[in-house]
Amino acid sequence: MLFYSDQYCNHCEQGFANRDVLLNHLKKKHAYCRPCKRAFVDEEARKQHSKSIHPQKDELGITRPSQGTGAHKDILCQRCKLEFESKAAFKFHQRSTPDRHFLCTSCDLDFATFAKRLEHWKTSAVHKQTYCTICSINFTNPSAYATHLRNNAYEHHLCVSCDLMFADHPDLVQHWTTDEKHKDLYCERCDRHFIDSKAKKTHQIDESVKHHFCVPCSIEHKSRAELVVHWTSSTEHETLYDPRCDIHFENLTAKWIHQKATPEKHKLCHPCRLDFPKQKALTRHWKTEEVHKETYDRNCNQLFDSAIAMQKHVKETPDKHNLCEKCQVDFSSIELLKAHWKTTPVHFDTYCQDCHQDMPSPRDLEKVRLRA
Repeated sequence: MLFYSDQYCNHCEQGFANRDVLLNHLKKKHAYCRPCKRAFVDEEARKQHSKSIHPQKDELGITRPSQGTGAHKDILCQRCKLEFESKAAFKFHQRSTPDRHFLCTSCDLDFATFAKRLEHWKTSAVHKQTYCTICSINFTNPSAYATHLRNNAYEHHLCVSCDLMFADHPDLVQHWTTDEKHKDLYCERCDRHFIDSKAKKTHQIDESVKHHFCVPCSIEHKSRAELVVHWTSSTEHETLYDPRCDIHFENLTAKWIHQKATPEKHKLCHPCRLDFPKQKALTRHWKTEEVHKETYDRNCNQLFDSAIAMQKHVKETPDKHNLCEKCQVDFSSIELLKAHWKTTPVHFDTYCQDCHQDMPSPRDLEKVRLRA
């Protein structure tokens, strides 16, 4: 098999698949000089090479590049005791080890501790418009810092409209409450400031219960009791307010849907669209109102949609009703029905005095009498 020169080990006379595999072999099996990326016959040869090419050592015992002819000008990391072939590799190493290298990328400085870098950011005039003292973060440019402040305006006591930062939140609130520009845009209950009146109104509508806010009138009241007085005293709101559930509705349809959905609280007369506090009041309404005379069943205490529906119900429940089929009148008791048969002329020819029954026709009455 044919191997290229960068795949062949001269010491072992052995070929490898690629240069990376060859380098791993040289590092493990032979005396290898890492800065030069060369392998020697033995350790003695490597030491001789090091003395001539890499003669200097620093106080930490790390081999430093010589300034003489043929020296390797590698970059040394004093903290990590590592050498790098290029400045780019060294910079990448610094960024990859933030626990050892505390970099200020703007000034291209590496600090020994986090505290020293923080002090640099605080005191340096270069970082005056990029360093956030509250978050202890330094930004790459003033624009990024400004965006950070706007996104976290509440924590930084920043008035976004005026672009002013205050020492603490009470100072910011005082600015909002005293300045005419912000007076109507600040919500005291929620401690929030809004960009414009439209945004504040949207907030008040969303939190209408908390703010005692009348949405149709766009008025905020001090308490719930004051808001209820406003609703009950105004003719505009009186019909839309439900006192039993303490809810104000946008329109009558919404109120009616709510009342139908809560029969335990609302006793409704559907044809009249009236709400009564108790069932007794609703029953009295059905009994006394002329409009319900042909649709209200007194015996079952039930209101029907039409007279036809009521008549059908009466016929289907003869055990509960005393119906005169000829007159289509339902009586509350059998005694009243019999009295009706006796006294009404239309039943004179069909009413049997002996059995107290009304026959369908006079001929049927005759047949009953002949049997008797």
